[in-house]
Amino acid sequence: MLSGLPILLMMPITPLMIRTLDIRLAVGIGMLLLAGSAFLETDLSPLSAGGAFGLSQVLRGIGTTFTGLFLNQAAIRSVTREHAADAAGVYNAARNVGGSLALAAIAILQDRREWLHSRRIEETLNANSPLVQSWLDAQGGNLNGPSPALSMLENIIHIQALTMTYADLFWLLAITIIIVTPLVVILRPLQTVNAIVKE
Repeated sequence: MLSGLPILLMMPITPLMIRTLDIRLAVGIGMLLLAGSAFLETDLSPLSAGGAFGLSQVLRGIGTTFTGLFLNQAAIRSVTREHAADAAGVYNAARNVGGSLALAAIAILQDRREWLHSRRIEETLNANSPLVQSWLDAQGGNLNGPSPALSMLENIIHIQALTMTYADLFWLLAITIIIVTPLVVILRPLQTVNAIVKE
């Protein structure tokens, strides 16, 4: 909800932004806001609650508005009016395909990083460790068979590993956005309204 609110609030001023802002500056600002939003979520912990995501969600909403709006305009206004519908279709298709590929890559990374973090955490929990033994005893369990304490320990490992995995993914997303942001310089400035009328 917080990420959608900035989009709704910015809609009335989007025509003014399109007329006044250079597309390269607008997309660059949007990309940096998205990177900042992802970077703010790299310090996640299992105790992170809804309030911890407020600022990052707002930044994500503003960044999405800048990047999505101006890239869409760049696709439509870079061709003649007769081809505008085709350009919009190609842009949307490319966005959907790119999103699908990115989601697939993220799912693969999530599985592998979660497996890695789980194994690393398990390596630190030696069965002969006095701390592990005392914790199990306090929970009323042992290592000799199935017990609620072992299930609880497994859940704790899973939560910690998943939290570390999401922190990794947000960090990777922030770095990737920063790396591709300089590509905004190859965008052509949008045509002004006067230029379109003359054509």
